[in-house]
Amino acid sequence: MKNNPLDTLLTLEETASYVYTKLKDKNIDVVLSGGSCMEIYTKSNFSSLDIDFIPNPSVTSK
Repeated sequence: MKNNPLDTLLTLEETASYVYTKLKDKNIDVVLSGGSCMEIYTKSNFSSLDIDFIPNPSVTSK
């Protein structure tokens, strides 16, 4: 059985980076937003228990 790469991620930062990279590989440009961004910024002094990505506001739809 193939291992799930998400099983080896230990931190919110690693998980967010992995998801961002996979989306970027599909030409989907996003920005980390909301509580998860705040959690990373405050070094876990705030906890949202989710990861929010929004479309990059500098990218316009075709």
